[in-house]
Amino acid sequence: MNNFLVIEYELLANRNLQSADKLIIAFLRSYEKAGRYFFGSTQYMASLIGVELGFLNSRLEALKRVGIIHQSQSDLKLLVTLEQLKTFQVNKNNQNVVMSAIQAVQQTN
Repeated sequence: MNNFLVIEYELLANRNLQSADKLIIAFLRSYEKAGRYFFGSTQYMASLIGVELGFLNSRLEALKRVGIIHQSQSDLKLLVTLEQLKTFQVNKNNQNVVMSAIQAVQQTN
């Protein structure tokens, strides 16, 4: 992993994602680009991206619920591509994220 995060324009311009979600996704993509998954603690991740642990955990749960990330006991990894992230939509209360592209991909797998 490099000493910086890259937030691609497709991700940055998506107004349906919270800023913290973009940071989390960029963080995980940096590991993915290096051919690895994130094996550190969520407390370590929270300190690196500058958010409280409870807040990070709530955003990770939201991203897991919609199938964007997978968290096992040993790692965190993205389940979607940057192309799929372009189709994100959020409901009115900004709580639940819905992504039809993910659902379509999951049905084909």
